[in-house]
Amino acid sequence: MNKTKTITETYEKEKLTFNCETGNYHTFCPISCVAWLYQKIQDSFFLVIGTKTCGYFLQNALGVMIFAEPRYAMAVLEEGDISA
Repeated sequence: MNKTKTITETYEKEKLTFNCETGNYHTFCPISCVAWLYQKIQDSFFLVIGTKTCGYFLQNALGVMIFAEPRYAMAVLEEGDISA
C-alpha cells in the first residue's frame, strides 16, 4: 500500500488558515516598574540599563522633560549587546 501524498492532494484536503496581526504586541516591559516606583519613592534615584528605545519609553512614561533634573540615569547599550 502506497502512503505517499502529492502536494496538491495535501492542499485539497487541508484548509489553510491565516492569522492577521495588527502589529501591536502586548508584552510586559520591566522598565515600566521604574515609572511606578519613581512616583512612589521620594528622593529616589534609578540607574536604568537598556537601549535608546528603553530611554524614550521611560522618558515618556515618567513625563520627564530633557531639561528637568530627573532622578534616574540611563546607561545606553546597543541592540547587538542585548540580543541573544
